[in-house]
Amino acid sequence: MDTQQIEIEVVRLHDFFVDWMTGTIEQSDENFLQFANSMSDDFYIVAPSGQLTEREALVSGLHSTYNKRVGLRIWIENVKLRHMLNDTIVATYEEWQSLEGKTTARLSTVIFTLDDTVPNQLLWRCVHETWLPDDVINGR
Repeated sequence: MDTQQIEIEVVRLHDFFVDWMTGTIEQSDENFLQFANSMSDDFYIVAPSGQLTEREALVSGLHSTYNKRVGLRIWIENVKLRHMLNDTIVATYEEWQSLEGKTTARLSTVIFTLDDTVPNQLLWRCVHETWLPDDVINGR
């Protein structure tokens, strides 16, 4: 496993978010399961606000966003493999979002487990996000 393989998975998942939220893919169970099946049963995410969301709430919440954010753009930068021990991987990446003329960015730390049954063999276990400061965003 290397940084490039991790980047492929992170970009794949975020491309799905854009496709789903902008309605550029069909609203089908098959398409949505690309996301849902990538998360472990005990997956959770900590948003930059500090709010912790468990897998079930995340999945149902995302399902309801179909075609609700037309114009959304997400891109990923600076993916780094930070640690790997046996089948557990820790990585970081920047997630940049633009919608309605406003750009935000967050630094995300992700924990994956190697799993041959999911795309790119990386099962999402948890994500922790922190806002990047305005001077970083405005300095672009």
